[in-house]
Amino acid sequence: SNRRVAMLISFVEVDGILYYCPLAEFSSRYDSPRLEGSLVVADPITAESPLTNAKSASGKIVLVQRGGCDFLSKTIQVQKAGGIAVIVANTDEENPQLAFVMDAGLTRSGVSAKIPALMAPFATAQHLLDLVGATTSLKLNIAIVLLDAAEASTVLDAQERLRQQHAREADALRMQLEREKKQREATMLLRSRLVKDNQAAKALVDHVLPSTELAHRQVGGLATSFAEAADESVSVVNTVYIPPEPPLLSTKSSAGAVTAEPIKSPMAPKLLGILEANSTGLLVLDVQYYCAMPHVGKHSSMDCTTGKEYYFDRIKTTMVPSIQTILQLMRQRSMEIVYATIESMTKNGRDRSRAHKVAGIHVAKHSFDAKVLESVAPTDYDIVIPRTAISLLGTTNADYVLRNLGISCLVIVGVSTLGTVETTVRDALDRGYTVVVVEDAVAFETPEEHMDVIKRASRMGAHILDTRDLLFEVQTTCPPRLAVEAVSM
Repeated sequence: SNRRVAMLISFVEVDGILYYCPLAEFSSRYDSPRLEGSLVVADPITAESPLTNAKSASGKIVLVQRGGCDFLSKTIQVQKAGGIAVIVANTDEENPQLAFVMDAGLTRSGVSAKIPALMAPFATAQHLLDLVGATTSLKLNIAIVLLDAAEASTVLDAQERLRQQHAREADALRMQLEREKKQREATMLLRSRLVKDNQAAKALVDHVLPSTELAHRQVGGLATSFAEAADESVSVVNTVYIPPEPPLLSTKSSAGAVTAEPIKSPMAPKLLGILEANSTGLLVLDVQYYCAMPHVGKHSSMDCTTGKEYYFDRIKTTMVPSIQTILQLMRQRSMEIVYATIESMTKNGRDRSRAHKVAGIHVAKHSFDAKVLESVAPTDYDIVIPRTAISLLGTTNADYVLRNLGISCLVIVGVSTLGTVETTVRDALDRGYTVVVVEDAVAFETPEEHMDVIKRASRMGAHILDTRDLLFEVQTTCPPRLAVEAVSM
C-alpha cells in the first residue's frame, strides 16, 4: 500500500481545474483518490493556536497560512477542530508557483496526521481566497484529488503547454502595450511643445472674429494666415489666435443696454474649478485584504462577517469599480496616487498605537493582510504609506510626502477603519488641503454611518462628488500628461 501511495500525486480541484499541491510527508498514508468538501479559512489563519471557528471548520477542508508554527502543529489544530483536510498557503510572493513537500521536523519525524495536508503555492492560495470572497456563502466547494504518475504527468504537461502559450500571449501583449506607451509618450511630448488643439482654437475664432478678418491676423507682431494654418497637419506655435475668455452671447437688458454672458451647456455639471493635475492627488485608504475581504484579517471569523453583507456588497459592486475608474483616469494624467494601509513595523505588532491595540487591530509586517486588493493594487510609481494608528496625517510622514509632491488637493476614497475616512478629512482640512470625498468610492459598515460621515465631511468643508462628476471635473480641467516614469526630474 505504501509503495502504491508513494506513486500518487496530489492536486486541488476547483471548478474542474486541477492545481498541483504536494501532499505532506506526514500525510503519506492518505490514499483516498478523491475527497470533496467546502473550503473555509482558519481563524487564526496561521492555525498556531486552537481554531476559534472550530464549529465552522468541522467537516470542512481548511485553508491556513504558513508561519507561526510548524506544519504538523497546524494540521493537528485543524484535525482537533474536526476538519477533514488542511491546505497550507505558501507565503513566498517572490516565487508564486512554488510549493514543497512539508515535513514534521526532526523532533517528530515519525509522527503522522490522520487528515491529509497539502501545500498550495502563493498564487493558488490567493486564487482560492479570492474565490471564497466572491461567493455569497463565503464557502467554496473543492476537492483533493490523487492521480497516479502517468495521469499526473499528462495533466502537468498540458498545464505547462497552456502556461507557455499564456506566457507567449502575455509577452506579445506586453510588447504591444510598451510600443503604444512609447507612442503615447512621444505624442504627448510633441503636444507639450505645440498648440494643444488647433481645431478647437479655430472654432473659437469663428465665433469671435468676423469672416473678413479670418484671412490675416496680427499675433505678437507677426502676420499669420489662418488659411495656411488650416492646411497644416500639425498645429504651429503662435499662429492661431486663442481668445482669452469664452465665447460671448449678446443680450439686451431691460434698459436696452447690450450685455454679454458666457455660453453655457445646460447639461454640463457644475465645475468646482479646484483640480489641477500638478497639485491634485488621490488618497486610497485601507483597501487591503485585512479590511476589505471577507474571511480574511479582521473578518476572518464567521462571527465578524455575519451581518456585514451590505459592507462587502458595497465594496465589491460599488467602491472597487469606482476606484478602478478613478485610478485609470488619474494615471492617464500622471496625477499622484498615494495608498494608506494598516501594517505594523514588527511581526508581533508591539509598535501599534493604543487605539489599535485596544481594538485588536494587528497587521503583521509583510503579511498577506497588508497587501492592497489585487484589483486596485499600486504600481511601482505609486506611494504606499503604512500606519499603526487611526490618524494618517497625524502619525505618519504622509503630510511631509504630500507637500514634497506639491499636493494641495486630496481626493479621498477607500474604507473606514475606526473612523479613518472622517479623521483624514478633518486632519487634511486642518492642514490647509482642499478635500474631495468621492461618495461612491468609499465604504462604511452601515448605510447610516455612510450618510452621517458624508454629511459631517460636507459641513467641515469637504467637497462631496460621485465618480461621474469627478471624472467630468478631471477630464475638463486636467489634460493628459506624460507618464510619471517618463518625466525627468
